[in-house]
Formats: sequence, C-alpha cells, structure tokens
Amino acid sequence: MHLARHVVHRDVKRENVLVESTRLGIRKSLCVSVRLGDFGAAMLSPNGFVYTPTGSKHYMAPEVEALFVHKGFVDGHAADRYSLGTFQFVSIVLKYPVDRRLRSVLRGALTKSDTGLIDLVCKLMRLKPSNRPSLAEIAHCEWLARWECEWLPCCDDA
Repeated sequence: MHLARHVVHRDVKRENVLVESTRLGIRKSLCVSVRLGDFGAAMLSPNGFVYTPTGSKHYMAPEVEALFVHKGFVDGHAADRYSLGTFQFVSIVLKYPVDRRLRSVLRGALTKSDTGLIDLVCKLMRLKPSNRPSLAEIAHCEWLARWECEWLPCCDDA
C-alpha cells in the first residue's frame, strides 16, 4: 500500500490498523488519523510482486492463498487492497466473510445512505486483482469524498 516506498504490507488486518481521534479548533471538529502498523511481514518489492504466501488467513487475498498450492507471483499491492476491503467488512459486520454474498450482508448491516461504502468494500474484494481500485481511486471514491478526507504521505516525511 506504500507504493512510493515499494513496500507490500502483506498483513493488513484489524489488529494492525491504528486509529487516533482528536478534537480540533473552536468547534472541536473531530479529526481521525488512521495508520497501518506492524510491518513484520512486509516486503520491499520494487515491482510490487510477492512470491510467498504471508499474512492472516481470514484477510488473505485469494490469489495469495493460491500460492500455497501453485508457485508463482502475485501483485502484492492488489492483495493488500483486498485485505483492506476485508478489514472494512469485518469492521462493519463484525465477522469474517464466508462467501461471495458481500453486498447483501453489508446492506443488512448498514443504512441506505452507506451505498458508497458498500460499493467500496465490494470493489476492494473483487476476485480479479486487476479489477480492484487503485489507491488513487480509493482516495477519490464517493463515500470518502463526503467526509472531506485529507490524504497524507504514508510516513512523516519532512
């Protein structure tokens, strides 16, 4: 997910997402900072490809899981984005996805006003890696746009 640094995280899951919220300004507007932690399974990969299956099974992209059986390589950044979708699914539904009926399960847990979030999660969890949205597409998705998110670099570079 850190394309500028050519790092594939390989273990995006709820336990590795750090969330901090603070109140800012006179109106005490809520400011939420989300960071990804625990880079123990991360891999430096200039081309983004990974060759070994690593990560937590429930969050693992199908193509990464297939590496247990078939040797080869997969797009590690796309696999991280799949794991991000799984993280969002688990955060909403409070259980792991067990089949491909993602949209109907999410609809049961969210309101009609959250269709943008449902779309984002379903796109992130597409089976074909090349059909998953890029980080730029995620940053400009309909649901995030309504929250006026500010995207900062992955690290505190000066």
